[in-house]
Amino acid sequence: MKKNKKLTLILTLTTGILVGTAATVFAQNPITLLVNGSKIGSKEAPSLVNGRVMVPIRTTAEALGKEVQWNAQKSEVNIVDREDLLTEYVKGTQKVKIWGEKSDGGYWGMRITLGEITRNFPFWYNVGNPSYAPQVYLQDLNQDGKDELLIILTTGYGTGFKEEKAYIFDSGDFSEIPLEDWQTYTLKHVVPGKVTKEGASIQIDHKELAIPHGIPEEDFKSGKPYWYESPAYGQYFRYEVRNDKLYAIIPLWFSPALSSGQLEIEYSYKDKFFQGDGIKYVESE
Repeated sequence: MKKNKKLTLILTLTTGILVGTAATVFAQNPITLLVNGSKIGSKEAPSLVNGRVMVPIRTTAEALGKEVQWNAQKSEVNIVDREDLLTEYVKGTQKVKIWGEKSDGGYWGMRITLGEITRNFPFWYNVGNPSYAPQVYLQDLNQDGKDELLIILTTGYGTGFKEEKAYIFDSGDFSEIPLEDWQTYTLKHVVPGKVTKEGASIQIDHKELAIPHGIPEEDFKSGKPYWYESPAYGQYFRYEVRNDKLYAIIPLWFSPALSSGQLEIEYSYKDKFFQGDGIKYVESE
């Protein structure tokens, strides 16, 4: 988890010209600005005015990893966390932007704007690889004639491994709509069977399904554990939208490197939340 830096910064904004004794004292005894013991250079050096040390606000804030925003119309200086724009999505008159603050190679915490509405999600996480930036969809997922906002985050990836997290919102008021967890649904409807040299088996909603796995027979004769005892799933999954329907895609593995198909959960909107409405096995093409 990201470690929050607890910093107290007292900054005073002043306008004026240093004259007389104060300017003379500063010239003779220049003030050094340090952050965590490291010297910070600045074109505008700190100064001593009426017994107070005045520091340049932008230099100091940026040294602390913050961003300074100036609103001339309101005469406001706003110091905010420094963020990267991760995704920008536009559909018709609707615009979605997602910002994140980078930490330890990933992005902890998201700030999202949907039109004129902004929400913060401090516990959201997405990996730092730009190829796995957050995915944004505006789709009519519940078939009510209005688009819902779907955001898919990539929370981990690697060789034979990938996991995503999905969130659905009302695109009008930006309120979240619950989404049933794919793991909970799969555990209720799928029972893995055995992997043998003849093939693999699973039960889906109490119906037995035989699946060819493609493992060479000599691997079984060798006695080496090149295969799983039971079909496995969960180390790789993703979400997909087809024809305004949300699906969870979960490859079924028979060995650490062999998968000949996948489980697919179709979601539908019932009782004010999105829930699994069927699961099936689909062979790879």
